[in-house]
Amino acid sequence: MPRFKTDLHIHTSLDFKKSCNRSYGILSPYELVDRAKTLGYKVLSFTHHGALYIDSDISRYARKHGILIIPGLEAFIDDKHVLMYNFFNKEPIDSFSKLLDHKSESNLVVAPHPFYPSKSCLQKSLVENIDCFDALEYCHFYTPFYNPNKKMLKTSDIYHKPVVGFSDTHIDAQFGTTYSLVDAEELSTEAVITAIKQGMVEVVTNPLSLKQFVYISYWLFAKIPFFEIVHKQTDISLKKFYFIGK
Repeated sequence: MPRFKTDLHIHTSLDFKKSCNRSYGILSPYELVDRAKTLGYKVLSFTHHGALYIDSDISRYARKHGILIIPGLEAFIDDKHVLMYNFFNKEPIDSFSKLLDHKSESNLVVAPHPFYPSKSCLQKSLVENIDCFDALEYCHFYTPFYNPNKKMLKTSDIYHKPVVGFSDTHIDAQFGTTYSLVDAEELSTEAVITAIKQGMVEVVTNPLSLKQFVYISYWLFAKIPFFEIVHKQTDISLKKFYFIGK
């Protein structure tokens, strides 16, 4: 069965209000596709905050390089981050109960960095709403001495949820730090989602060095807040929820 190098948690320069360019370490969708090709990736998702990014041009560009882009976003559900893939709803999904109602075989819900110390992380909401989630994310942001993923792994074992590894890329230094190898029947959205739900995934990850940890921390907590995220709240009405790339 084919094995596809996969990262389904990526933010691009279009996810920020302030104009971003390569000098800031924040990459455009095209630059990320180019980087992904160089590193052997086959599946990506651009998960902007609160909005589904769809751009037929970038999808075609990726396909020319043998890369599949799965439509996804990092949504806000009860003020918590939730990764949602292949959702196309005409009504708002603004609660975990509605999220559960709209789950199907064709879509995928992942818990991103669930036990990290941020008010946007799921924390206890993960267990309270565990049926909403198909998989849990092993986050790249850890060291040999600091690793909140350990609690996620215990939760995965208890509730028999697959674990996926993604980079949560905001800047170039994060991309490639953690990824998944997905054993899917073919390179398609449906096949990749099915494989993840079935646990046909191997996480590839290594702890960050102290230098990497300090550098990424500086960008995430000192520099990036000045750029401002485009979407502060998720609106899943078709008019406002979809950010259509030009």
